Amino acid sequence: MQFIKVTLLTALVTSAFTVAEPNIAALRTLMTDSRFVGLVAPCTVGGSTRTTAAEWLRTAFHDAGSYDHAAGTGGIDGSIAFETTRSENAGLFLTATINQYRTFQQEGVTLADMVVLGAITAVGACGGPVIPFHAGRLDAASAAIEGRLPLPEETTETHLQKFARMGFSPQEMVTLVACGHSIGGVHGTNTPLVTSARIAPFDSSRTVFDNAVAKEYASGQTINSLGQHFDPTAPNDPGNLARSSDSRTFSVDGNATINRYAASQDAFFTDCVSSFGRMFNDVVPAGTSLTPAIVPYTVNIGMLITLRNEKLNLQSGSARVYDMAGKYRAFEITYVNRDGSPGSNANMLFRTAVDPVSGISALKAVLTMNDGSTFSSPEGTETLKIDDTILVDQGAAFTCKHSNGGINITVAVLGPYDPKDKVEIIWDKVSDPTRTSRGESLLADYRRARPDTPYNVRRER
Repeated sequence: MQFIKVTLLTALVTSAFTVAEPNIAALRTLMTDSRFVGLVAPCTVGGSTRTTAAEWLRTAFHDAGSYDHAAGTGGIDGSIAFETTRSENAGLFLTATINQYRTFQQEGVTLADMVVLGAITAVGACGGPVIPFHAGRLDAASAAIEGRLPLPEETTETHLQKFARMGFSPQEMVTLVACGHSIGGVHGTNTPLVTSARIAPFDSSRTVFDNAVAKEYASGQTINSLGQHFDPTAPNDPGNLARSSDSRTFSVDGNATINRYAASQDAFFTDCVSSFGRMFNDVVPAGTSLTPAIVPYTVNIGMLITLRNEKLNLQSGSARVYDMAGKYRAFEITYVNRDGSPGSNANMLFRTAVDPVSGISALKAVLTMNDGSTFSSPEGTETLKIDDTILVDQGAAFTCKHSNGGINITVAVLGPYDPKDKVEIIWDKVSDPTRTSRGESLLADYRRARPDTPYNVRRER
């Protein structure tokens, strides 16, 4: 029996809570998948007025902000997907980030884990330190309690109380704010109390994760719109509070922590890893069981195989090598035909057409080491096995045609046709913002033999 997963435009009731074993293989693949990493790397992605990496990092903090350490509730649980319209999440960043993460969600990959993996990837993409990634977070089925996120226009006492509720000390509050504001900035459309500019960077290196935000604050030359001096003559003015939010935070310990970061980027990185690690791994609902640290595969191949108007293509493919600098002398990619015979070579970043008659069974990354040997990993991830026996034909007349019943899907199945064959379509519930619940399977009907190839075509009822 063959299965294919597609999304149908149907609104149904969601399940109460998502419980699934983490898909370690999928997560290890995502850690170096160019389609995922490329959304934030290089750190300049986003253009002149946005920094996508900063948006991914901010999303993690906003998901964590509801945490109650004493009660063991809230925290990073994917509930942020239900909170996109809240004023505390003003702007496009949250909806954009959630939609990007949904593209990579699959069985055993929760939105909550994606939120953390995205934040870790963002820090690394901007030149920041390596933060260990642990999986196993579960997705909530509803929004968290509103009003728990620290806001710039609140008093220092309120900030301290909210971070304490989350389980963080005053020094950790300084660390989280400094590290979180190492990249990106604020936007006038979302924070009119702070700035009128389209974007006001936190420091002079908006797309580099470094200690510049601390150095510039300590030197008195900060451009941080949240790091201005507090005016004691207007202690309750929201604008005064908002524009001095970071400076008030940094001064809770007499500027000791922020000055230490200004003097040493190593100290800054060390504490960022520690405090981010606490936020990612400790600020989760009670009962959450996380895996040991997960590392990327040494060699990983990422690609998208598509069938469009009866043409089989490999698109947006890439092969990445992790932690092997200086250890190999050559790298190439080949593919294997369906019968096991070799196909043609392609580039490291490749896009190639494949004869649908001969098909494809695998992609191979051949890494030649300095001693002339060929690299072979215990997991065998240098070979990506591909099953092309069933594919959605994205260019067919019956694909993506809406009707009262939903959406039509054309599926090509490797022949010869057998009337006993069963093709099922498994779909996501669009009413589930976290995309972790599934609807019942639908059977596809046989339509006709596909011309000029050994494929058959089926269609959703």
